[in-house]
Amino acid sequence: MKAFAWQNPTSVAAAAALLPSTADDASAALMAGGQDLLTELRTHLVEPERVVNLRAIPGRDALEHAADGSLRLGALVTVQDL
Repeated sequence: MKAFAWQNPTSVAAAAALLPSTADDASAALMAGGQDLLTELRTHLVEPERVVNLRAIPGRDALEHAADGSLRLGALVTVQDL
């Protein structure tokens, strides 16, 4: 596994600032619920310079019911909560 920096932003804006500006740039990877990033790191499928952990951002585990009947899922909603 390649060494990487671990980032714990506390807001969506701070997390966005840590991400690459283009889709072709793989220098950062997001860590969120339901993602098997560790396996990808160990097998060298991805080798980011930094991993951006979303767990420290409040409200990312929210389930919201909208007036139009739709359901909005935060990036950290677990299958158990769903």
